[in-house]
Amino acid sequence: MGLLIGAPGIYISGRLMRGLLVGVSPLDPPTLLVAAVGLVLVTMVTCYMPARRALRIEPAQLLRHE
Repeated sequence: MGLLIGAPGIYISGRLMRGLLVGVSPLDPPTLLVAAVGLVLVTMVTCYMPARRALRIEPAQLLRHE
C-alpha cells in the first residue's frame, strides 16, 4: 500500500534529485524495482522477528504471569 501511495512522490522528487544522480536516470525502472523489493524485504524481516519471538511464548504461562 505504501508503494502505491509513494509512487507519485518518486516522480516529483526525481526532478529534484536529477542533479545528484550520476549515470542513473531518476525514473530508471530497474533501479526503482530494486529499491521497492529491498524495502519490501526489510519490512518482511522486521515483521517476522517479533512474530517469531511471540510464538515462543506459551499462552497459559503468560496468563498465569499476569
